[in-house]
Amino acid sequence: MITNVRIKKLNNETRLKFIASIVFDHVFAVHDIKVIEDEEKAFIAMPSKKIKDDQWADICHPICQECRAVLENIILSCAKMTDESHLDIADFVSKYENVPLLEQLPDDFEIVNEVK
Repeated sequence: MITNVRIKKLNNETRLKFIASIVFDHVFAVHDIKVIEDEEKAFIAMPSKKIKDDQWADICHPICQECRAVLENIILSCAKMTDESHLDIADFVSKYENVPLLEQLPDDFEIVNEVK
């Protein structure tokens, strides 16, 4: 389960709007998840590294679409709350313990620390 989410707002004029970090079960962190907005929607991009001139490869990523959807919904929801609260950095924690990852919802998270 995701136990913690950290959102950092980027103040720039590019499509990259936020950087997120998530922690699974208080023991494993994934950093540098990008929140990108285009004209139609926002989406996440997993951490990646450049492997050739114009090619990038994910360092880690969800294996199934259902897991990707859960991660994206939670991260985008936390990014929206960060933006609406006019914060530069916000830390979120799950209100619940021992909820399976694929059953987690965006409403399961609350802000515990904020930096303006």
